[in-house]
Amino acid sequence: MCDDGFNWRRHEALMTRNVKDEFDWINKDDSVHYQKPPNQIPGDPYDQDGHGTATMSTLGGYFPGQLIGPAFDVEFYLSKTEAGESETPVEEDYWLEALEWMESQGVEVVSSSLIYKPFDLPHNQYSYKDMNGKTTLIVRAADLAAKLGVVVVNSMGNEYQKDPPSIVSPPDGENVIAVGAVDSSGKIAVFSSNGPTSDGRIKPDVVAMGVDVYAAASYSFTYDTAGYSYTSGTSFSAPLTAGVCALILSVHPELTPDQVKEALKMTANKKDSPGNVYGWGLVNAYDAALYHGMIFSNKPEIKENGETQIISVYAASNNTIVTESVKMFYSVNGTEFKELPMVLTDKTDDKNSGKYTVTIPFDVRADDTKFYFSASDNRDSRTLPYNAPSKFFYFDKDSGKLVIY
Repeated sequence: MCDDGFNWRRHEALMTRNVKDEFDWINKDDSVHYQKPPNQIPGDPYDQDGHGTATMSTLGGYFPGQLIGPAFDVEFYLSKTEAGESETPVEEDYWLEALEWMESQGVEVVSSSLIYKPFDLPHNQYSYKDMNGKTTLIVRAADLAAKLGVVVVNSMGNEYQKDPPSIVSPPDGENVIAVGAVDSSGKIAVFSSNGPTSDGRIKPDVVAMGVDVYAAASYSFTYDTAGYSYTSGTSFSAPLTAGVCALILSVHPELTPDQVKEALKMTANKKDSPGNVYGWGLVNAYDAALYHGMIFSNKPEIKENGETQIISVYAASNNTIVTESVKMFYSVNGTEFKELPMVLTDKTDDKNSGKYTVTIPFDVRADDTKFYFSASDNRDSRTLPYNAPSKFFYFDKDSGKLVIY
C-alpha cells in the first residue's frame, strides 16, 4: 500500500496483521508510522499517518465485533509516500520508488488512495489534456507495474463531477483499476471524480462503497488504540476494491492483472451500459471471484471428533459441480497419495456449491502427512491448493500452523 503513513503497531485492528516490510520514502527510514524528533528529524506533521491507517484498515483490518476488512489475511508491504503538509511533484518520485520496491518483493496487488494533478504553487500543474494515461510520471510507473504482473488499484479522486472531466492521475492509466465511490444506496458520491480520459477511454472502471465507511482512526490523532470513525472518499472505495482483487487472486492465483480487472468489470452492475460516472458499476466480490471458474475456500476446516477428524472445504461454481468428483487426497510418510470421497453437507445453491466434508481415522497434524483437495464441474477442474499435488498442505512442526508447500 502507498499512503501518508500507517499506525499499524498501535491500533487493535492492525497490530496483529502480517506486515512483511515497511519503508518511509520521504525520510528514507524503515518506519511508516508518525514520528517525532529525535527519532526522525524533522518530525512528522500532525496526523501524518491518519489517512493510511484508515485505508489499511479498510482493506485488511481485523478486530471481530468492530471491523473486518475484505483481505485481512494478506501480507502487507507498506510505503509512506505522501507528505502531509504539501503537494509537490516529488511525491510522484516517492510513489514510483515505492512501486518499484514492492514489485521487487513480489507484491501482487497495490492499493493507492493518492492522486496527482494539482500541485502547490509555483509548481506546474497537470492539465486535463495530460490525463491520457501516457504523460504523468506516476501513470507510466503504474502501467509498467501492471505489465510486470502487479494489480494496481487507485482511487478515482474527490474532484466532483465536472466539465471538462475531473479525472486525475494515475486513475487515467489504461492498466490501472480506477475506483469511484457510491453511498449505501448505490448512488454516486457527489465528490467522486468523473471521466473520460482525455484520449476518450471510460473511467472510472468500477465503483465501491465510499461514503461513511467505518475505519480505524490513528493513535497519533485520537491517542486511542481502539479508535474508529466514519469517513468518506474514493480513498476508501479503492482499498475495498483492492481487497476484492486479493480475494480473487487467492482463489485464482494464475490470473493476470488484465484478467482480474475483467472479472471486476464484467460482474459489476452496469456492465451492459458503462459510463464515465459509475464505470462498469458496483463491484460484486463473490461474482468476481467466480468469473474465471470454480473456486475453493482458501484453507480447510479441521475439527476433532473423538479419535477421528472432520475435514471440510467449501467449493462454489457458476457451473454444476460434480459431487462425486470432490475428494481429499493424502499421503503419510512419503507414500503415494490416496483418495477419500467428500460429501456435500451444506448445499448453498442449485450448482452444488457448499460445504464438503470427510471424516478421517488419522491425524493430519502428524509428522510427514500431506494432503490436498480436488473437484470438477461441467466446465473444468480445480485443486486446493492451486497446482496440487505439486503443492500441498501440511502442518509445520515448529509453528503448528497449516501451511502450503
